[in-house]
Amino acid sequence: MDRDVSGGMTVASQLRAILFEVQKRLERKRYLQSLMKDWNRHVGFKLEDGTLDSCLVFSNGEIIVTEWNKGHKAEVVVKGDVQRLQMLLTGDELSYRYAKENIEMRGHVRDQLKLDSLLRLSLENEKKLA
Repeated sequence: MDRDVSGGMTVASQLRAILFEVQKRLERKRYLQSLMKDWNRHVGFKLEDGTLDSCLVFSNGEIIVTEWNKGHKAEVVVKGDVQRLQMLLTGDELSYRYAKENIEMRGHVRDQLKLDSLLRLSLENEKKLA
């Protein structure tokens, strides 16, 4: 993993780790496969500080975490600082709602709603078990 000069994770590495967590969570929830089956989209995550951006690629029911550069087209772009993106991707319902209001999301409304559904359903029961 990338490290900053103080020995901690960089902001870009934190985002990538969060996206890998989302990927694992979505893959664990087998019932979400039907929602992702025919949804072939790139969801880009941009950090406000301009560091390395990451992307979730949904393709034929599979999810891949990858770097995202300006050459790749993303159907949905989510932009915010790492704390708010973490709240959006891993938080409880209240954190999710707060983050949703404090990030920028662009793309077709249908794709935004699909992403919203997948994230919320993937978090279902996760916090109750912890």
